[in-house]
Amino acid sequence: MAKKQIEYLSEQKKDMFNVDPRLIKIEQGFNIRTDYGDLSDLESIRERGVEMPLKGRRDKENPGYYILTDGHRRLSFCMKLVEEGIEMRVPFILESKNVTPEDRIVSMFTLNEGKRLNLLEQAEGIGRLLSMKFTETEIAAKISKSKTLVNNCVLLLKAPKSVKDMIRDGKIKSTLVIDIFRTTKDYNKAIAMLEELNAKLEAVKLPKNPAPEKSKETSNFNAKDN
Repeated sequence: MAKKQIEYLSEQKKDMFNVDPRLIKIEQGFNIRTDYGDLSDLESIRERGVEMPLKGRRDKENPGYYILTDGHRRLSFCMKLVEEGIEMRVPFILESKNVTPEDRIVSMFTLNEGKRLNLLEQAEGIGRLLSMKFTETEIAAKISKSKTLVNNCVLLLKAPKSVKDMIRDGKIKSTLVIDIFRTTKDYNKAIAMLEELNAKLEAVKLPKNPAPEKSKETSNFNAKDN
């Protein structure tokens, strides 16, 4: 566990307690993560419970409930277990009263010990920090990322929804979109190239269960984001 996390948990220990996961709510649009993955890496929770506490704040409008700010994948897995009929409680830490919106965004990067955020998700977080008037250099320092990564994410932010949907659907890699923006240096031309590529991909309709071919190799047109 990172030193920063150990210090954080030590400071917050007095505000940590066990909570029924059904009392923890997810704020719509808060989490920059959109791809939770298959959650198979969290199977240890089934045997040992949640070891890294979830974090959040009290829901002022609904006494007895809490709003999650860190631990969305862990909560999703816990709710899966609850649906299976397993009764459980999870360790929950109340965030500091002095926490800011900026702190919450930065924590999504620095306290993320599970599935890595993909580039599109990181771009969303960086975009939120940019809207708070931080520079790219300041953001890189805050989230412990390189200036190059931050700049690449800023390029992704400029892409229209159609291109971002292509990335989310696994039709094209974020890195290819970034490369096209960098090499073309003309926004409209780059978008036209990406939309043309999308049209070509849409035109290719492979059988759902193609028969194996002995003499040829089947081409795979889907490239998922890492």
